[in-house]
Amino acid sequence: KGHCLLEMPTGTGKTVSLLSLILSYQLQHSDTGKLVYCTRTVQEMDKVVEELRRVMAYIVQECRKAPPPIISSTSTSSLLAEAVSERPAKRQRKGGGQETSSESKSRILADIESLGNLGTSSSSSSSTTPHNIVGAAAGSLASVGAEAMLGVCLSSRRNMCIHEEVSTFDNRNKVDAMCRNMTAPFVREKGGGDLCKYYEGYSKHNSDAQLRGIYSIHDMMQLGQDRGWCPYYMARYMINRSNVVIYNYQYMLDPKISGMVSREIEKESIVVFDEAHNIDNVCIEALSVMLNSRIMRRSSENVRDLEKKLEKMEKTDAKRLVNEYKALVEGLGIGSENGANGGMLSAAPVLSDDILREAIPGNIRRGKHFLMYLRTLIEYLKTRLEAKDVSIAYPAHFIEDLRKASRIVEPRAMRFCYSRLNSLLKTLEITDLDRFTPIQLVANFCTLLATYTEGFRVLMQPHDERTPQISDPKLQLCCVDASIAIRPVFERFR
Repeated sequence: KGHCLLEMPTGTGKTVSLLSLILSYQLQHSDTGKLVYCTRTVQEMDKVVEELRRVMAYIVQECRKAPPPIISSTSTSSLLAEAVSERPAKRQRKGGGQETSSESKSRILADIESLGNLGTSSSSSSSTTPHNIVGAAAGSLASVGAEAMLGVCLSSRRNMCIHEEVSTFDNRNKVDAMCRNMTAPFVREKGGGDLCKYYEGYSKHNSDAQLRGIYSIHDMMQLGQDRGWCPYYMARYMINRSNVVIYNYQYMLDPKISGMVSREIEKESIVVFDEAHNIDNVCIEALSVMLNSRIMRRSSENVRDLEKKLEKMEKTDAKRLVNEYKALVEGLGIGSENGANGGMLSAAPVLSDDILREAIPGNIRRGKHFLMYLRTLIEYLKTRLEAKDVSIAYPAHFIEDLRKASRIVEPRAMRFCYSRLNSLLKTLEITDLDRFTPIQLVANFCTLLATYTEGFRVLMQPHDERTPQISDPKLQLCCVDASIAIRPVFERFR
């Protein structure tokens, strides 16, 4: 057990080599978790699916040459050796007699074809029953067998949405916001309105899904059209029940995304980063935040809007605010933060091991006090954007200047800004989260700034290098150590 690096020239078969090795290992060792294959783009994802189908078709062909061995968690037999044996057992026809070589060849070709397609019907030539994704969560590839293997791709809502109206938009934030407006738990509880029929179909039938095989993004969308299910949420649901998962780097490396999508993936899983020479840039971008004058101006507007919504809720549904306050007193961790929001809100931007396992500080527990705290931070950040010279500061020095220049005596509460904002947005039942992206960026900036003292710098740029005569100030919290994001992956998956 451990980590390895495979370097090969382009076009020499890295992907098929890795898949052949890992899938064979999974079949041989029942204590191995799923294969998580991370790519950069959707096009690369499709190529991996194509190679995966070829490899699995060959494995099924070889495994059917001999009766499959019984595999237990205490002892495993030599499945791979038997799979490639040159002395396959002769099969019997249903009506008696031995199967001829031509019949055997036709059967194998049919098996390969069915595995390469969406072969989920009961008329498949396989003698095994369809793979129920409900019971697959605890089953490794070795325990369910190659023929019952389930592989799934996951991408963003924008790439997977099949809703007639929402899918016409190209902007990711717009698509996410429209999706939440139709699928948020509190929206569905109230009833009426324009709910997503595909999400409703998924919600009713996800536990009854009988799926096996390998599903690309296009396959998931076609399945959603055929069965009236939401492809995105079905893929999210299937991740923890699949034997192979293919998705973007961000789903494993970005804490805001991995905290929602990948936190339940078992530590015995095998993780592959394709085209890993780009991984340092992905790690740095995942933990870096940029603020400018426009974002700060819209952040102030966001705070005013939240204050109005908070004031309205105090008059109409004060009980919700009381319940939120009690929850914050008891402690707000990543589990309670994202467990019941239906995947609406991003997880905390800091890595899971760096999240404080304690109650939210008292000075930001009440919504009114927290918004005052945010307003103070925003005003200070605006003053930093007025600087005329380029400057670089360590997080500790930046926070010390903040403490001296503002009313914030104890900056510790900054570490909880993102989690506290998510809690408030959920309590106020905000669905159009894209409108509140600026204040989320500010909360992200403050949380990362107060959490990490090493591996980050605060860079102030009063103008773009290409147009020095035009004022365009940017305040960037830059991650300068890619190992901060990748280290938890190495420590978790061995």
